[in-house]
Amino acid sequence: YLNAREYFSISNTPVGEFFAEIAVRHRDVVLARTREVASANLRHLDRFMTEHADLFDWVRPHGGMIGFPRLVGGGNARLLCEAAVAEGILLTLGDCFGVPDHFRLGFGVGVEWYPEALERLSVVARSAKAVS
Repeated sequence: YLNAREYFSISNTPVGEFFAEIAVRHRDVVLARTREVASANLRHLDRFMTEHADLFDWVRPHGGMIGFPRLVGGGNARLLCEAAVAEGILLTLGDCFGVPDHFRLGFGVGVEWYPEALERLSVVARSAKAVS
């Protein structure tokens, strides 16, 4: 019943709405950590994309916490995504969005481990099989 209700109900509880109102009023405090993490990780991602400009092209995001790079060679990014997941890195296939030479990459989490994840992605990306 509870699971079904979540899909069909359009009303929040009064208590939930009360807390949501408090969060909106104090959004600068609530979002400060998220902005800090996303900004730091975007700097790492900028460096990664510059170092791999021969493999990847992208439009740097101006908002949000998701990038959508494409393979410079125009190949299918599925091989890269599959190789990345084998190393514990989750990317979203571009063919989910109708552009198979792209992949979706988040940068809004894990400021402590994000640089290491990019290092592992760098090793994957340099593998000839992953980006061909």
